[in-house]
Amino acid sequence: YGLKIETCIFGINIIRPLLNYKKSDLMEFCKENDVSYSIDITNLGDHFSRNIIRHQIVMKMDDEQRKKMLEEIEKENQKLLSYYESANKLVNLSNKDLLKLNPVVFRIYINKLAKEVFPNIEISNKVANQIRNVLSSSKPNVMTPINKDVVFYKEYETCFFDLVINENGYFYVLEKPQILDTPYFYLDFTSHSDNRNVNEQSYPIIIRNAHLEDLVPINNYLVKVRRLFIDWKMPLSLRKRWPIILNKDNEVLYIPRYQKDFVVDEKCNFYVKKRFSLKK
Repeated sequence: YGLKIETCIFGINIIRPLLNYKKSDLMEFCKENDVSYSIDITNLGDHFSRNIIRHQIVMKMDDEQRKKMLEEIEKENQKLLSYYESANKLVNLSNKDLLKLNPVVFRIYINKLAKEVFPNIEISNKVANQIRNVLSSSKPNVMTPINKDVVFYKEYETCFFDLVINENGYFYVLEKPQILDTPYFYLDFTSHSDNRNVNEQSYPIIIRNAHLEDLVPINNYLVKVRRLFIDWKMPLSLRKRWPIILNKDNEVLYIPRYQKDFVVDEKCNFYVKKRFSLKK
């Protein structure tokens, strides 16, 4: 609570060495020592909440009241510090365990998870309550946008943050067999690709995110991708990023089958990444 003497904002270290001094004392010092200073005119009116607090509450306090208020803030900060220490010890909690957490510890822990995907994010109390409601939902698969870049998913007994895929999705073109490592999938067709129905005559090939209305040949029948996703019980978080391979004539060659317990090994030449993040 209050301003910190030292903090870091967007990777910039901020140091405030004068927090323990009153504004009137600083101005008096400047006048006595002929130190020039300027006044921020936005602090003179009451257009902002911070100014209302300064003018109508803080400036009316005497020294004893100020001291008492600072002591209360320090006491609350010590309590808050203990919450941070508790949250930092938590790992891999189930949704049920998350809902049992103290609301403050819950917000801190959720904020930590979000920063693993988008380092500059800050989860407010309002958003934390929004996430708690999602976790409490009886629906097995639920998603809620956090901001324009980040979305939160609940998938059965797990939950996580992920980056938003834009409306146009993604689109890659390979003119020849090569390695392609994207935020969404990994592909290495340098040695072989016949297991993905890709041969020399297929190039240039296109790899994009599958659309729900795409038709994929399965056992001599054309099946909508939407139907496949439902049959595979694919999580919502993967549906917008699931890749599909098309040949130079825009014909579907291959779509990887979703497997809940799929494990990537060294022989795998094409796989979908479950998560992607800006934290590198």
